Amino acid sequence: MAQFLKRCLAGVTTICRMIFLVCAGDIGIIISAVLVAFLTTNIAGVVLSASDVTATARTEIAIVVPILTIDIILLGSILLRIREVARPDRQRRSLLYALVTGVVLLLLKSPWQGLDQASYSFSATSVLLILTTCIIAPICEELFFRGHLWLKLRSHHYNDKLIVLCTTVLYIVPHVPNSLSAFLDYALIGVFLGVIRYFSGGILISCAFHMAMNIILIFGI
Repeated sequence: MAQFLKRCLAGVTTICRMIFLVCAGDIGIIISAVLVAFLTTNIAGVVLSASDVTATARTEIAIVVPILTIDIILLGSILLRIREVARPDRQRRSLLYALVTGVVLLLLKSPWQGLDQASYSFSATSVLLILTTCIIAPICEELFFRGHLWLKLRSHHYNDKLIVLCTTVLYIVPHVPNSLSAFLDYALIGVFLGVIRYFSGGILISCAFHMAMNIILIFGI
């Protein structure tokens, strides 16, 4: 038992070192992105409150603005390294395990009741919402968290298990979970996407499952 606790403490210490030392600059970028997103969302709210936009459109814009803001900032921070970040590893561990992990993730997710399928009608804002949540966000997040951060941590010779945990913690931050259940939900997603990235040797498959997961959450497939 004492040996187990010692190993856990050593693991936590290492992850803290990875987050606050190796990824210190990236944490600054993430936090800055969240703050800018908060500001732009409030500005958008003030502007929309003085307009004749429908309540549904306001809700959609309130979702889109912070996501786009954060993703643009994260993507902009790695734009010069994007080819390197997107390049797959030389050796793929197990495509089958990656696919199985992805399927399990999809099965575990429950539909997000954001779109009322019975009364929903597509509009410019709804199309933007779908594009943002189902395409733009997964690509940007996978490039930054399972691409850029993964390679940075690996260059410091940390093992992949710790990298999965570290990138999961950092993945949770910009989503700003407002409850324990939301925190655990994002943690689950981060771990599964990290495991997919580990087995597949790149971000292509994790990106595909991230997109599929968001489609399921929004449309309740």
